[in-house]
Amino acid sequence: MYRVLRPVSFVYLLIFIVEVALIWFVAHQVNSFESRTVSMREGYLNEVTHMASGTISQLAKAGMFNETGLAKAFANFETMDPRGYFDAGERNALALHLSVTDPNGTVLYDSNGQGIGSNIASRAEVAAALNDRYQRRDEILDSDTFRLFVALPIKVDGQIQGVVVASKSNEILKPLVNETKRSMQLVGLAAAFIVFLILVVLFLMYLRPIELWFSYTELFKSRKHPLKPNLRRTRFGLFGEALDHIFDALSHRRYIEHMMYCMAHEMRNPVNAIQSSAELLERDLPAEVRKEAVRDIKAETGRMSQTINKLLNIAALEKRNSLKELTQIEVRHILNEIDDRFRNVMADKGIALSIDAPSDLKIYCDPDLLVQALGNLVQNSIEHSESGTRIDLFVFEHGNKIEFQIIDQGEGIPEYALPHLFDKFYSIKAKGKGTGLGLSLVLEVADLHYGAISIRNHDSGGVIAILTIAK
Repeated sequence: MYRVLRPVSFVYLLIFIVEVALIWFVAHQVNSFESRTVSMREGYLNEVTHMASGTISQLAKAGMFNETGLAKAFANFETMDPRGYFDAGERNALALHLSVTDPNGTVLYDSNGQGIGSNIASRAEVAAALNDRYQRRDEILDSDTFRLFVALPIKVDGQIQGVVVASKSNEILKPLVNETKRSMQLVGLAAAFIVFLILVVLFLMYLRPIELWFSYTELFKSRKHPLKPNLRRTRFGLFGEALDHIFDALSHRRYIEHMMYCMAHEMRNPVNAIQSSAELLERDLPAEVRKEAVRDIKAETGRMSQTINKLLNIAALEKRNSLKELTQIEVRHILNEIDDRFRNVMADKGIALSIDAPSDLKIYCDPDLLVQALGNLVQNSIEHSESGTRIDLFVFEHGNKIEFQIIDQGEGIPEYALPHLFDKFYSIKAKGKGTGLGLSLVLEVADLHYGAISIRNHDSGGVIAILTIAK
């Protein structure tokens, strides 16, 4: 279909951009959710270290800043049952972990009792706290599990007496975070899909019909004869109905102009011949010359009558949007009628007709129109074939389509003529031998049967015509 670049075409790009933006937003929110949970855990540990630092400062002032005093101060913390706070898991893995060091970084207290006496001054968060700075540290446990460490200096009268370190893993939060991320991803994908459907529905309801009208107008301007897009009146109301009337009027006018031009061009030669013969009859001519002039008049009037009848048939077909009544018939009956129609003509010319079709194959069609269309194709092959050659008519079944192939062994079609074969009044036959309307009629019959027609030169010589119609 002939198309031009229009703003409506950018709707496809807009839908793509909206979907990409929505998916990016969901992905960003999912990633930022985990970052926010880490920040919340860090804030919680900061609160713990501040409270613990204040308590330990009071112990230091009371002279109890040692292993024994710290053990007594945190005795209740060590015996805390995590099942009151967590559904499952062991305390060391899931609960809060506290460590207290002296000014040198040697551990004086450890909530799990394993690190007392070890020096941890080289750890980043401890070294920063001993220098009155803050630095968090993450310790990777596996692919998506880690422990967060936060340290705060213990000060007495402005002097750093040690460091309190709090840590906690994301073991408990990890299932919740992962499940929440999955839920957010599913919700995001569902939202993206819903937005996509809404945009597509809006496009199909409003913008797509407008684009069809644009395409129709472009084809109309290019002097083609397209089928008008079928738009519901509920979408465009009086506006769509007005457009229908405008295009119907313009199409009818353009079509009549084209047909009148073609008819005037086609009728000029017969009229001139009749006029010449009539002028001869006015003279005193020998009987034989007079008879010849009368024969010419009859031949030309017959040719004009044949052209007019074909034009009327084509015009009648073009006005039919569809075939209201179809008959189910076996394909062999169609083929037998074709064989009966051309058997004597082909025998006189010395041309053989070979028919190959599946047995008991049935088709819904207008039998008269289908026979007329196939007959036109076979007639063309006969007229372009020499004595001693063969015409093959094959029938194939492809799903819900039936394909008729007519292959001859004639001289073929000139390349310059191939694009114009279905133009009205276009013919490569000798002058007076054809009207140039036969293939136009075949095209209309194919359209009415929801099919197609193509004609090209065969690779092995001759011409192959393929008529496809709905089964």
